[in-house]
Amino acid sequence: MTIYLDHAATTPLASEAWAVMRAHLAPGAEHANAASDHAPGARAAEAVAAARAQVAALIGARPDEIVFTSGATEADNLALKGSLDYLGGGHVVTTRIEHKAVLDVAQHLETLGTPVTRVAPGADGRVTAEAVAAAMRPDTALVSVMWVNNETGAVNPVPEIARLCAERAVRFHTDAAQAAGRVPIDVGAVPVSLLSLSAHKCYGPQGIGALYVRRRPRARVTPQQHGGGHEQGMRFSWRVMLREKAGSLAYRVALADGRTVVVSPHDYLTELQYREMVGQPDLILQLAHHIRDDFNARGQGPVAVRADARVSLNGRAAAPLIDPEANLAVIDDGIAEAHWITDAPTQPPPLQRTLRLSAAR
Repeated sequence: MTIYLDHAATTPLASEAWAVMRAHLAPGAEHANAASDHAPGARAAEAVAAARAQVAALIGARPDEIVFTSGATEADNLALKGSLDYLGGGHVVTTRIEHKAVLDVAQHLETLGTPVTRVAPGADGRVTAEAVAAAMRPDTALVSVMWVNNETGAVNPVPEIARLCAERAVRFHTDAAQAAGRVPIDVGAVPVSLLSLSAHKCYGPQGIGALYVRRRPRARVTPQQHGGGHEQGMRFSWRVMLREKAGSLAYRVALADGRTVVVSPHDYLTELQYREMVGQPDLILQLAHHIRDDFNARGQGPVAVRADARVSLNGRAAAPLIDPEANLAVIDDGIAEAHWITDAPTQPPPLQRTLRLSAAR
């Protein structure tokens, strides 16, 4: 039996989301372009509007502040490149522990002459507001700090950093793909300018994400793709409605299944996680049984999300545990690789080395 542990990378599709996809893919289902003027197009537009409202409710936003994308990577690209284009350039502050979707964009911006400062994390894997403040300059135009780290689960003090940026009239973006449904998000209380989301991190389908773009004060971005003028002119071409509807269901605020009513996005994810665990032994105890005294479970503490379990394997090299020829990590009778079992290259790049040394200090 294979036990999938890598939910930090992607989550399985919720049955409710799959039901919506089946309804739109089934023979005889109505297919229409929401930009069309006929009646089926109008009904498709209504479905997309409902999906947009559900995603907005997850973060306390207005529906017209939600721009659907193909995922958080596209949302990050639109946020960073679109902001710098609209603002006419400027200094960028980000961190050394961002997802590659932000780090690679920052590196690309540097090739175009944009100055970029990357803030290092502390011993707990988090970036402090004080460190971000110290990195800012008079010409700083944009700050981008992820809300929850996708490798360590560390929660950055995004509300504090957002308020710092607001006080200095600097645009602030956060990649919240790992945070949605796991930590409270309310853009009415946290003055973020731009916020990226991804459905497949929240039991939705792969290939759908969103960018929150604040209306007041307005955070305008320059489109990075052209052709079609959809999503308020910020994204090209027609969207796949069934993915948007299914993705929004994974974010939805209430779930009624005849037995339980879940009243928050966080509780909805907890319910989905509970369903997966029913009938299975405690995975941490099972790992401990197979790895025995080489295994140490680490407490989460207040700085990491509960969904990311962290362990150490005393004296064990990482390479044998993630050998692709051995079907990921197979220990005894089928314990598979978890996201935290990683092996750095022979000469890891500085960003990887910083993350691993800081997180393990």
